[in-house]
Amino acid sequence: MKIPTSKAACLSHLLMLVSTGYRHWIRGEMHYSKAAGFAKKMAELYPIDATSDMRSWAKQTGRYSAFLVMFQHDKDPTKVMYWLLATNGGAPKGYLDIHTREKLSDANIDAPAWRDQYELVRIERKGKKPTWTWAMRHDYFLRLEASAKQAADAGRDALNTLFGMLRRMPMFSGIRGQVIQLDATAKTTWIKQRKSTSYPSPLRPEGSTTDGPASYLPVMPKIKVWGDLTLNGLIAKIIEDEKRKNEAGVAEADSIAKASRLELESNTSF
Repeated sequence: MKIPTSKAACLSHLLMLVSTGYRHWIRGEMHYSKAAGFAKKMAELYPIDATSDMRSWAKQTGRYSAFLVMFQHDKDPTKVMYWLLATNGGAPKGYLDIHTREKLSDANIDAPAWRDQYELVRIERKGKKPTWTWAMRHDYFLRLEASAKQAADAGRDALNTLFGMLRRMPMFSGIRGQVIQLDATAKTTWIKQRKSTSYPSPLRPEGSTTDGPASYLPVMPKIKVWGDLTLNGLIAKIIEDEKRKNEAGVAEADSIAKASRLELESNTSF
């Protein structure tokens, strides 16, 4: 199976799936050594490898369709995260009923999430179909809000550091709106502390005279979801990265041991 090209691509794909009916989901993570076996088992149980024609036929005949999305953990590189998603419907011929076998959540009730950072939220629009977007999870946003206040208290450099990080977030509309809120929080704190000094607007590019963060904060572009990376390729990459890390650790340990021996010899020489 293929792996999305980036974190933003994975988020985009999950957003597309949920917004097009794959609202029943479960997620988890595992050591990379178990990932290939897990994907194989899922393919045997559920039609995760179905073609677009097969998915269309399943919809017409009241059967569910399913997707398995996998991506390397962005905090623990030895783990692989996964999301198993399905539409409504009975079991297609030759497959098990995913709705009775798995404890799936409903995105309309329990939002699919990316670790403790982001969650998919459903936006109601008057006279239009609801839309979905990624937003920061409540606890995560509150932590960043506290950081925005601290940065405003600390000064311009702290603001630039914090908002430089925030600008690198995947700018889905929900996240983008929250970053603008954080900028407003920092501005309010700054003005309270420094009434005689104008707010430095850390989100605005240097030299820009445009007012308001909404006009110069990046927006989420269309992203190519799939490249050449497969699950087997990802596993091979993780193994190689682990090998290099272990070799570097051994080399560092040898260097420290050698330095300790030289220091001991120096201290005991006459």
